[in-house]
Amino acid sequence: DARLMRTAGMTYTSLPGGRISNLYNLKLANKTHRDISYSLQLENMKGEIQIIGNSNLVVKKEDYAQLQFFIILNRDEVKGWKTNLVIGMYENNKKIKTIDATFIGPEIYN
Repeated sequence: DARLMRTAGMTYTSLPGGRISNLYNLKLANKTHRDISYSLQLENMKGEIQIIGNSNLVVKKEDYAQLQFFIILNRDEVKGWKTNLVIGMYENNKKIKTIDATFIGPEIYN
């Protein structure tokens, strides 16, 4: 099971090169009887997932894990204040979970 939340009280951060980042917390529950190694990929747009801290992405059997990461997008990919994201969670190149997220960016005025 996976629960993804943007970090409370944080909006977006402007980065050099016209990029924008959001900080997320991912809480995972492994209800199986084996350890699960996983990776994360943005599914619906180009961007980068940057893991904070330990990049050993394993959830031990019958245990919980927590992960913090940034999603970084080019400003021209962000079409409004809220952009819907789809994140794929993979084990050995096989998708095991789809996670929906919202990316907060600057308001766009016409």
